[in-house]
Formats: sequence, C-alpha cells, structure tokens
Amino acid sequence: DHLHPKSNTSSGKIKDFSEMLRSIMPNYGVFYFSQCYGGAFAEQVGVGNRIGISSSNKTGRGWYLPQEDEGNYFTTPLFKKLFESGVSIEGAFKYAAAHYVDPLKLLTRRETPQLFWQNADPSKLYLGK
Repeated sequence: DHLHPKSNTSSGKIKDFSEMLRSIMPNYGVFYFSQCYGGAFAEQVGVGNRIGISSSNKTGRGWYLPQEDEGNYFTTPLFKKLFESGVSIEGAFKYAAAHYVDPLKLLTRRETPQLFWQNADPSKLYLGK
C-alpha cells in the first residue's frame, strides 16, 4: 500500500517475516525482494549463510504505476546474469545495478539496489552452471 508507507516498513512485520525466512536452514540461500522497502527485508534476511538482495532500499518504493515499476527494471538484468555460467551472485548484482534503466527516469535513479550477506560471500557463490 503506497499510501501508507509506515505500515509497509513496520519493524514488527519485517522482523516476523525475516524470522520466518531465517528459519529455513539451507547450506546457502539467496533471497530477492523486489517489493517496496525491500532493503529492510534483504538486510534482515542476509545473515548467516543467506544473501539478501533488493531492488530498493529501506525507504524506497519498488513499484509504482506499471510503466514505472523500478523492481521490474532491476529484476530483468539481475536474472539475465544471475544464472549465467561463470557469473557470481555479486557480479550479477553489480551488473544489474549498473545496467538497469527506467525509461522514464534516465537521468536519475530513484532507488538504490541493496546486497547484504554475512558468511555467504556473494563474490564466491554462483547460481549458473
């Protein structure tokens, strides 16, 4: 709900959802958040052996009108590289952050993509074959 951003960034909701995701115990996990305020989720989940990626920061919107969906513009180059052979998770993130284009905002980027990790080094992990 873009009209009530405080409800979307409620620390209780973020904490509850993040705890639920952290209860998943993978060897390594990569979680991507393209929704509004996704940086808060990515930060809370990107601990231990999990990597948190988001298309927006803690206070940024990931989705506007369909012609302005920042989350989609970042998602396209991210997933283009994320599963490419020889490209690390960090490499895919950096590629997407440098190459996504919002056609309505060519001169300014409204959002700041985020990458969080603790023990799972995204520069050494690959999802591509």
